[in-house]
Amino acid sequence: GRSQKAPFIPLSSNVGRRTLGPVMVVQVHPGEPMSKEIVGFDTETELFRPGLRVPRPIVYSVSTAKGEALLFPDRPRQGTPSGFDLVGKLLTNPNVIISGANLAFDVCVDVEGIRRIHGDEAALERLKFWVAKYDAGNVHDVSIAEQLHAIANGHLGKDPKTRQDLRTPAGKPTYYSLECVTYLNTGSWDAKANDYFRKRYAILEHVPLDKWPVEARQYPLDDARNTRAVTLAQSAHDNAGVQVLEARAGLW
Repeated sequence: GRSQKAPFIPLSSNVGRRTLGPVMVVQVHPGEPMSKEIVGFDTETELFRPGLRVPRPIVYSVSTAKGEALLFPDRPRQGTPSGFDLVGKLLTNPNVIISGANLAFDVCVDVEGIRRIHGDEAALERLKFWVAKYDAGNVHDVSIAEQLHAIANGHLGKDPKTRQDLRTPAGKPTYYSLECVTYLNTGSWDAKANDYFRKRYAILEHVPLDKWPVEARQYPLDDARNTRAVTLAQSAHDNAGVQVLEARAGLW
């Protein structure tokens, strides 16, 4: 994706398609309201290990108003582009906001994936596109946004309904993970219900997607779908402009 005029391409996928909500109305620059398409984005990777803080990507998941899809980073399938190609289209489309949870990690994973396949020069070019996307205010991090909202309303680290420390239903302390922010914005704690393969995606790297267990396919789709749903809910927050700036700071 080198052209700044590359169009956003619709997704086609037979896995986990759903009809989702409307586009989000955001104010990227003062006095300039814009209706933009929100795309939830997530990566599943090999495991961390000593000396490897940015593991290689195994599968990308995206969620749009038209549905959801899983994509191998470097391999197109059945009329669906590769993850690298699709993200390239999203990065160069000024009418798309890319949304994630701890998105800076996924940015690093994407850039490192490009480096492994296409080399250092291509990776640097990809990073420039990501930085430009941040600079344009077209990136949203649901974790950062929720923490800023909590600071503004005086309940950082607390459940705003109970004013008690944030905890999962099992009583485990939590702090603005995707699971937590999904609960805070939708009332549901099931964002990570299908997480058996969360640390096992490397074993599926060379298995065709249509042969993956249902739970292995559903987990990344849930992540992208929940990220997009939370982003739409957060559009009602009164500090959206600050959220854009802090998401950019989070990349660094």
